[in-house]
Amino acid sequence: MHAIRDRVADEMRGLIPDREPRRDLYDLMRDYPARQGKGLRPTLTVASCVALGGSAQDAVRSAAALELFHNGFLVHDDIADESTHRRGLPTLHTAHGAGLAVNVGDGLNLLAIDAVLSNLQTLGLARTLGLIRETLHMCRESFEGQALELGWIRHQEVPAEDEAYFTMSTKKTGWYTCISPCRIGAVCAGVTDPHLLDRFDEAFRLIGIAFQIQDDVLNLIGDEALYGKEACGDLWEGKRTVMLIHLLRSATDFWEHEILRQLVIRPRHEQNSNDVQTILRSMQRHKSIDYAIALADDLATRGIDHFERDLAFIPENRGKAVLRQIAHYVTSRPL
Repeated sequence: MHAIRDRVADEMRGLIPDREPRRDLYDLMRDYPARQGKGLRPTLTVASCVALGGSAQDAVRSAAALELFHNGFLVHDDIADESTHRRGLPTLHTAHGAGLAVNVGDGLNLLAIDAVLSNLQTLGLARTLGLIRETLHMCRESFEGQALELGWIRHQEVPAEDEAYFTMSTKKTGWYTCISPCRIGAVCAGVTDPHLLDRFDEAFRLIGIAFQIQDDVLNLIGDEALYGKEACGDLWEGKRTVMLIHLLRSATDFWEHEILRQLVIRPRHEQNSNDVQTILRSMQRHKSIDYAIALADDLATRGIDHFERDLAFIPENRGKAVLRQIAHYVTSRPL
């Protein structure tokens, strides 16, 4: 994964202009991309292209575009969530103000669109139009998922069932983290049949939800220095995670349920560390974290089963082996 990640990172750096205004725009655009993550999206994009008969180079530009979108989304996400840290460093709006950060996020998204269009020169019109369609669908799903999550917080709602979380998670992160990278890589390889593209969806929907639940768990119990985000940030922000949904579903005592609900729906600026620790201890007492870990494992296992069945039409090759490796990575991820 690291080799592909680094290759795509080089491509992405080349897409950010080296001109004025540097200090308040283009230098800031390089900030989040320089805080390297796991490289999941670019690896899925390149691997799916190779698996379906394309070359790695065919997918590098589109993988870089996805990473530009990703970093633009993160900048805006951090503002909406009032997050203080991202990958171990202050968030962009914390360090430079919300105004500049919003503009940087907008700029990264614009550069990403330009990068997708630039495939015309190498992949031709048909594949580039396919990439545009996939990119627009990915963005629409992400915006809808963000609206669901922010709406729950704004209207002080907590879903009663896990299925609502699955829908939100699939839309907000599942599409642009797992499903769309695979589909975009396939289009880079020349796949135009929508039925073949759809074969990626269920496997990577399940894997994507599992991955997000694991991220939510790490936010509560992971090493902050390794995790790179504010410890228990999801509790401070009131994120409607599987653990939170399970907790309120499990707290059947009326007064306990009402006290927890009032703590959960408080806006961040009204929260304090005692409130957050009360919610965390209640999650531990009701085994909400254990429930989430088991649920993520089940989803990932089901995702691998779908991978083997739904993608059996892809011959065994290096690209498919990498896709399988990523699918199994989710099941073996240390929590």
